[in-house]
Amino acid sequence: MTLIITSLQGFFKQFPDTSKYVVAFSGGLDSTVLLHVMHKLNLSLHAVHVNHHIERECDQWEQHCKRICESWDIQFS
Repeated sequence: MTLIITSLQGFFKQFPDTSKYVVAFSGGLDSTVLLHVMHKLNLSLHAVHVNHHIERECDQWEQHCKRICESWDIQFS
């Protein structure tokens, strides 16, 4: 995880004037790791989850994403 944090820290330093990052957050492994690392870097974040209502578990995924954002104090919509 340290390598990921170090790599992304260098990437985000390219954007010093960015006031907030918007992250597409499905709740899957990739977007959860990305959001977690960005959170660990103390970036200002807003997570967006799109519920397409095409899977039986879609409402559960949305609630899962909302709970993660609440626990990390990240804006969620």
